[in-house]
Amino acid sequence: VPTLPFEDQLAELKVFAGDILSRYRNPFIQQKLIGITLQQTSKMNARNVATIQRYYKQFGTVPKRFALGFAAYLLFMKAVKSENNQYFGQRGESFYLINDDQAAYFSEQWQGVTVETVGTLVNEVLSNTKIWDTNLTKLAGFAETVTELLTEMMANGVKATLEKAIL
Repeated sequence: VPTLPFEDQLAELKVFAGDILSRYRNPFIQQKLIGITLQQTSKMNARNVATIQRYYKQFGTVPKRFALGFAAYLLFMKAVKSENNQYFGQRGESFYLINDDQAAYFSEQWQGVTVETVGTLVNEVLSNTKIWDTNLTKLAGFAETVTELLTEMMANGVKATLEKAIL
């Protein structure tokens, strides 16, 4: 919301954002989060890349929560197995389908990646202009922040990283 050029509608946009958050917090609405991830890469490009660029233009710094979201997205896209041209990630003991046109690309990128080498993955993915229509590594500090957060998620878990990042 802070990067949108609609100052006269800012109050309305904040109410809209609050309504969306309330829906996700409502225990009576059964959200199937895996459904939201359908074609997540194209959604990330269409919805977030321009916002990240506007944030840089407006504030001149890394949008930390977008970097956090990007790190979580990259971890979600980590395929641990494939069957019949379908790719699966893993959370705990459960597997989930990565239903995304770029699943094979991400599966390939994640091969052999460790906590120590995750920066190479981040730089490769963020610089992929075929996916993002721009080179996101050119945004000062973005790749480094995503790498730091993804490394922390891999080492300490997503929940611990989120709790630390939002406090």
